[in-house]
Amino acid sequence: MSSDWIYIKPPRRIEFLGEVKHRLPSPAEREVEVVVKPDSSLGFELAKTALALDGSKSMLRTYAAHLPKMIRRKQNKVHPVAQDLASFLARNSRNQCGLAYWACGDDGGDIEPVGILGTSEIQAYEFAGAEKWGGGTKLTPVVRYFWEQVFLDADKVGMAVFVTDGAWDDDDHERLQEFTEVMCQQIAAGQRQLMKAVILGLKTDDNAGELERIRGRFHDLDNFESSTGIDVWYTNWIDELEDWGELFIELVKDWPLGVGGFVEVQGQKALQQDEFKFGIQFRAPASAGSFTLHLDGLGDYPQEI
Repeated sequence: MSSDWIYIKPPRRIEFLGEVKHRLPSPAEREVEVVVKPDSSLGFELAKTALALDGSKSMLRTYAAHLPKMIRRKQNKVHPVAQDLASFLARNSRNQCGLAYWACGDDGGDIEPVGILGTSEIQAYEFAGAEKWGGGTKLTPVVRYFWEQVFLDADKVGMAVFVTDGAWDDDDHERLQEFTEVMCQQIAAGQRQLMKAVILGLKTDDNAGELERIRGRFHDLDNFESSTGIDVWYTNWIDELEDWGELFIELVKDWPLGVGGFVEVQGQKALQQDEFKFGIQFRAPASAGSFTLHLDGLGDYPQEI
């Protein structure tokens, strides 16, 4: 029986790699999987990115919107996180990121688009929350808005990130899964490029009682099986991310890296390829305590396991 995956975390994991994990499928052999961290220096770039922030009433205190304006900024817990995330997304998508608030209005089904912001505009923008705080939580409208408007003319893969502190309504969850299949069918038919949809859960002082319900929603989307085999969704919790680069790891595993080389373990070549993908898998002796990834023209990258 194979052992569970062991993940190598920073600082033991080198900066060049976004993921390193290994396990023992047998007493004599170690299975290793690594993902090279996506970076513009390796030619990584998304066509478009967008960030949608939960504008429901449950977020009022997290934005500090219940406080007088003169002291609100310093108490706003969303602003620094959203500004940093939006800046990161823009840097990886032609220096632009779409921004909107969702779950707004009486029933939580309205959207308040802010626009397409450049990196300098993101730094100047105050993430202060919605104009009309929502009385419910509906995710499908903003997913549809991004898909049908913001990402309509995308010429390659893009990413839309949705931040929330709560679970969206039951009826909306059903509509969301139906619309996901519509997206998958259009992508499979070659009519559209993939819009990778990422949901990030925000744990606050007020939503402890809803975390299990949110996890249930996450589980349904992570395990959504389209008849096309296309994977649209990725979910995680903001406090469990090591850095924003993790958002791209699942997306790029099967992308070509554009360079070849070999993996050396205990003085032997465990794997050699003319061109690697960002995700690299190889086998090594169970006794191996490290490996070195040699990439042609880039360098050598030793990593402990």
